[in-house]
Amino acid sequence: MTTESTLESFADTLADVSAELVRTQEQYDTFALARLVPFPGYRRRHAILRRLCGISPCQRSVPSWWHALLDELARFGVSPSLIALLREVEEPEFYGGCLLGAHAERLKEIGACSGPPRPAWTRSPRLGKILEALGQREGSEEERQCILRWYQQYQNRGAKEGQRILIISAHPWDILSMGSGRSYRTCQALDQESVSSYQRRLPSNLLDAGMLVAYIPSSLEAIRDRWTLQRMEARCILRLLFCPHLRRWVIYIDRCYGDVSLSQMLRAGIEQLLEQRGIASSGYVGSGSPASFLPVRGRLLSFPDGLWEPYLDGDTLSWIDLCVHGRSYARLEGHLFIRVTPGTERSAGNALDALDVGP
Repeated sequence: MTTESTLESFADTLADVSAELVRTQEQYDTFALARLVPFPGYRRRHAILRRLCGISPCQRSVPSWWHALLDELARFGVSPSLIALLREVEEPEFYGGCLLGAHAERLKEIGACSGPPRPAWTRSPRLGKILEALGQREGSEEERQCILRWYQQYQNRGAKEGQRILIISAHPWDILSMGSGRSYRTCQALDQESVSSYQRRLPSNLLDAGMLVAYIPSSLEAIRDRWTLQRMEARCILRLLFCPHLRRWVIYIDRCYGDVSLSQMLRAGIEQLLEQRGIASSGYVGSGSPASFLPVRGRLLSFPDGLWEPYLDGDTLSWIDLCVHGRSYARLEGHLFIRVTPGTERSAGNALDALDVGP
């Protein structure tokens, strides 16, 4: 059982990783990737990122796709009274799968007012049963298939337990093992038998002093042994960049992978934490670069010959090769739409005038 002392000792390793670096290399060397890309070492994260590392409570909410589903049902002519009721569903009902209290009573009232024959969706307060019945009502095949897809998505909404935690980590094993989780698998999964070009970019994240991984573990018990794979249920990468125009450091929240509901909760939890810390942020954009985006750039980093720069999702950021004082560096540059929270302070001067290269 995970205890408070277990959580505390785990949290202590999220920013200061020196004690477990050897164990990380030993674990990494057991995978096929290590034969092509030897363990590259590790760079200490930027001070702003180290201060973000830790464990925070993460409260789930009803995901936005639930309301998109209800909009679709309204288009299909489903009872407005039912849709209005389902819009009021709260987090315990959504994840527990059943209307409670006054909401359950209202469903009965809607059924009583519907007249004979009583619609099948009024017979059970369970949300899955309601969606299933709606998918079997009279309508076009397109409507039925669409509702069936929504029903399947609801069935995969995530676990029922309400207490979840958000972990922000600089730990090298968390970084190396972030490619696969309980509900997702990416092109950078460490345990792939054949090594892809995407996977070869994974170890270089260890040398990027401007990145962290944020994730929601599959359970509190999942953190007891961090040396296993697929402990994460949703995760994303955080990258530290500087905006010269605003003279502010910015945390870029990259694409989220994993359970849809938990991914939304993960992003919301990160944004809330950054707002509390007075740190500007920007979110993942899959494609396009609106003119209103501001230029940003990261720290100058050096990567050994043969080690490719980290893989990037989206197309608003890219790695730029530079030569400074006869030495080769790489720097992350691009354009982002930046969300500046109240109380965010400007950085003193331009922090990137110096090389600012990790040790």
